[in-house]
Amino acid sequence: MTTLANWHDVRGTVTTASNIAALAKLSKWETPWSLYQRRRGLLPPVEETEAMWFGTALEPVIMARLAVVLETNVIPWHELAPWGNRSPGAIDENHLFETGTRVVETDRGPVLINERLGTGGTPDGVAFIDGRWWLVECKTVGYQAHAQWAKSDGEATFDGLRPPSRELPDGYVTQPTVYCGLLGLAGIVVPVLVAGQRLDVYRVEFDRELFDALCVLSQEAAIAEKPPEFDPYRDGERVGQWAAAMAPTETVTMDDPEVVRLAREAAAFGVLAKRAETESKARRAELLHKLVEAGVSKATVPGVGKVSITTLKATPERTVVQKARVATSYARIALGNDAETATAIEAASEQVRMLALSDNEEET
Repeated sequence: MTTLANWHDVRGTVTTASNIAALAKLSKWETPWSLYQRRRGLLPPVEETEAMWFGTALEPVIMARLAVVLETNVIPWHELAPWGNRSPGAIDENHLFETGTRVVETDRGPVLINERLGTGGTPDGVAFIDGRWWLVECKTVGYQAHAQWAKSDGEATFDGLRPPSRELPDGYVTQPTVYCGLLGLAGIVVPVLVAGQRLDVYRVEFDRELFDALCVLSQEAAIAEKPPEFDPYRDGERVGQWAAAMAPTETVTMDDPEVVRLAREAAAFGVLAKRAETESKARRAELLHKLVEAGVSKATVPGVGKVSITTLKATPERTVVQKARVATSYARIALGNDAETATAIEAASEQVRMLALSDNEEET
């Protein structure tokens, strides 16, 4: 009996196409720093969520519906590879040879690998459209996430198919672009199941320049000896995972100027966050009073948008008064009156002020 290669081990030899978006800084779930640390075992593997499980489980359903909608032949990846006689004309084996792309049989199905380009992965399938073979990559998305996609011009993707009402995000394009380039296909088709109720189909011509750029990123990541720059705004949860696995140590004094600065600013911003929350609650209570006094339950305010008595909540007076009186003085007493602390406090205060003066219209 032939022992197949381990799926995780094979994929671990390259930056998979699903992680390419992270290297391009287009992923919402991974960053170049976290990807580097994860590949070296310093961060735990990504745990499969409910959304991820359903996304994988629904791929056959999405492809079956895609075949009906487009009235064409759609072949799942596990039926396509290895090639043999099951994919006549779908894959140009000369292209695979020239690019150094190969298929490795694993315990979880065939995996596409190109060690020279440093990338690979497991595509979803291919579809025959307008006399050419296209890469198919299935996606699922909820209504809330889909609503955040930028509006498109509404150009039709296929004759007779209702055009998508949104533009396909860049992070959804990188993965199938890599597969498309490795297999030498005409372009990518992305069927998106929206909230499990509607199928939007996007078609994107193969972008050779994008593919080459993504391959450069994967090649650089493969030989990188130092981690990419840490992003404190996006890597907070990941570094927390790293810290959770760290063994406890004795308390030490750290007087490194950078450590001191970060610690003091973190404390100062923490105090200001409490102050901002307190002041916001106080303003909302005052606004609620104004609306009730005027006998108005809903209103539109210039520069703010809609406000409603049902969305405004008052806070007990004693809490507001106490916090408002001590917030600023506490920050200076606890953290000192040096220039760095004062600068941090004023910077945060300015951000709060600018936010209040912004023209963003949201439901308050």
